[in-house]
Amino acid sequence: SFHINGATLSHQDLTNLISRHLPPDLQLIDVVSDSLNFQFGWQQEKRVPIHVNLAYTIANQYMLVGSLSLSEDSVAIIGTGDMLESLSSIETVSTNIGELSDNYTTSLPLSIPIGLSANLNTVDVRLRVEQYTEKILQIPINVHNNNDSLHVTVIPTTVDVRCNVALSYYDSVTPHSLHFWVEPDTLQQFPRLPVHLSPTPRS
Repeated sequence: SFHINGATLSHQDLTNLISRHLPPDLQLIDVVSDSLNFQFGWQQEKRVPIHVNLAYTIANQYMLVGSLSLSEDSVAIIGTGDMLESLSSIETVSTNIGELSDNYTTSLPLSIPIGLSANLNTVDVRLRVEQYTEKILQIPINVHNNNDSLHVTVIPTTVDVRCNVALSYYDSVTPHSLHFWVEPDTLQQFPRLPVHLSPTPRS
């Protein structure tokens, strides 16, 4: 046994303590020493974002709908100040899930650096995958700030938009989903005006 500031640490406890901080591919056989030096530091907590290290492909005629979602977007890490100072994020263990043609949910382990601990060890990841189809929209070009004195007319008057749409969103994607517009140029008689795009119509 070892005596540390009046406390007694058994040989087995010491072996377990050291083993917990070794990489998984190293195994501690024995501890042979008549003295040990310990360096202690105050434990602090830091919350950092979780970055998903996930590889996958999407099957033909399918698409990822929205962004990847996580059950938790950050994790609280506990350790000494010097170890936490340079820590900006925690990654999941690198995983390849292959080709997707349907919704996919899995639990990924977090890669916690040696010497640190966390309030959670895994995070649930969900990907929404749907079959898509092509949709063609004919959308009018609007003229902003067109008053009675200008009488601006644009040629052509519409824009044809070809897009890939997830089947569940097919009916909700309409010509009102996009807003194309031009701004009159009073300095030219027949100007070529740039066409701008807004995601929703201006009020």
